[in-house]
Amino acid sequence: MNNLFKNRITLFCFVILSLLLLNAGFSNTAVASPADMVEVIVVGKSNGNGQGYAFGRAQNAVQEYGGQRIKDLDIIEGVGALMPENALADLEADYRVKYVFNNDVVEISSAGGVESVRDEFDYSTFDNNNGTVAWASPWVEIGESDGPLYGKVQVLPYYDCAAWHCLSYYAFDESVHGLGAWREVDLSAALSATLTFDYRRWIVENEGGTVAVQVSTGDDSHWTNLHVYPLNFSDDDVIAESIPLDDYLSPHTRIRFVGSGSLNGLMAIDNVEIGFNSIPNTDFPSLVGASQLHELGIDGSGITVAVLDTGYWPHEALGENLNGDNRVLARFDAIENVMEGADTDSDGNGHGSHLFSLVFNNRNALDGELNGVAPNANLVSVKAFNASGAGSYIDIINGINWVIDHKDTYNIRVLNLSFSATPQSYYWDDPLNQAVMQAWQAGIVVVASAGNTGPDAMTIGVPGNVPYIITAGAMSDHNTPADLTDDFLSSFSAAGPTVEGFVKPDVLAPGQTLPGLMSHDSVTAVNHPTWYMGIDNYYNMSGTSQSAAVTSAVVALMLDADPNLSP
Repeated sequence: MNNLFKNRITLFCFVILSLLLLNAGFSNTAVASPADMVEVIVVGKSNGNGQGYAFGRAQNAVQEYGGQRIKDLDIIEGVGALMPENALADLEADYRVKYVFNNDVVEISSAGGVESVRDEFDYSTFDNNNGTVAWASPWVEIGESDGPLYGKVQVLPYYDCAAWHCLSYYAFDESVHGLGAWREVDLSAALSATLTFDYRRWIVENEGGTVAVQVSTGDDSHWTNLHVYPLNFSDDDVIAESIPLDDYLSPHTRIRFVGSGSLNGLMAIDNVEIGFNSIPNTDFPSLVGASQLHELGIDGSGITVAVLDTGYWPHEALGENLNGDNRVLARFDAIENVMEGADTDSDGNGHGSHLFSLVFNNRNALDGELNGVAPNANLVSVKAFNASGAGSYIDIINGINWVIDHKDTYNIRVLNLSFSATPQSYYWDDPLNQAVMQAWQAGIVVVASAGNTGPDAMTIGVPGNVPYIITAGAMSDHNTPADLTDDFLSSFSAAGPTVEGFVKPDVLAPGQTLPGLMSHDSVTAVNHPTWYMGIDNYYNMSGTSQSAAVTSAVVALMLDADPNLSP
């Protein structure tokens, strides 16, 4: 009897194992090693059976083809999944699946508070401007007046020049004595400055000449040699030069290249740049008209702004409103899919904290004006980017999903998305954009960065290419907030139109050298100590990320003034 029972058990186990193997063979998948698994977003196909049906189809298809669900993305009727790579073709062809997308990585990016004037000599002119601010003058010739195309000092095309042109000394056994060019920059607001440029010499024969780089503070009668370059041998490669200018900061700082003796050959100079750390501009609330509204009692009260970024760093200037009350309503970690503790420092990067500071900072500046644009608004933090500033489509969509689900609970009226990814499809097909459009349809005003890939046309990223939301580009006040006549579009700010022909960005907002708070231990602060302003935890940062945050705060003021406004 015992042997018969054992035989039946063995037979039963054999049948079950056979069925499992048969089912595995039917699904046309094999057990994949972790190295063969890839993260994807699977969107289900609806056949008209109502909301949720496509979502269920996506779940079933993932399971059938040997995948593992990572996160449910019901906002787009899909799931984030870990799938065997050899099953993707069958998954995409399945009748229940509408789309299969790669789980693309999105990286936030901002620049530091270092401004620069720069000339990359893109064209044969003396007035190229390639920096974050403009030079105060074009190049002014010394000893010649025949323009950039003629004479012994020209802007010549050459293959070693980064933009195919260089400022060049070009002569064959001829004098270059006293010949050159100078250019002026306003360094009156600089704390420190550094001159950098590239150069290379091709010398046919040593004629004993030199080229000196010199500096003055506006008095043409007194020039100081910074370095002298002999024209007696050829360089094997391009040489990078860096010279501090901290002792020459003035409203009329000039640098010049001037020759001496004779030259038989060529010396090419390229990428002339003066980078400088400017005195912090704390005037962006006034620049957008927020300070005037604060005086009228319009400060964002009762409006909740959700910021989806690198997390939140607890600081009283961010966590308390103007009355000293807590205004952090919720903190969600979309990566781990959990709520964060009230005292947890979840921002290992610093980017998110800087954005929170631009929107919410409740401190008064030295001039008596508030640091933040909407200092009395309520705050919700959604973490979807890690300490290195990278986030995945799955986690970002999961975060947007959470915001929509909790918009009524916390009165979330504004969602800030200060990141940008390269478009891979039409805007309506992109799963991240689909989530953003769901937020817009839910009545949330969505503000996104244009991206920092400008100034060329058609460089707007995802999700800024969605036509229904507000896309913010960056502008600079040229460190003269009271003078609107010299404001300009930041060179890094992405430009439209989109591939689909929509004009973007929708607005420009301050986005250059904006002071904000972040932890000294954050990755951004540690990696960029020169961005530190030397005051408390303030760091200068630039980018359309900052422009989007300022824009989101302005929207909060508008909703405070008129809560009936809609997206």
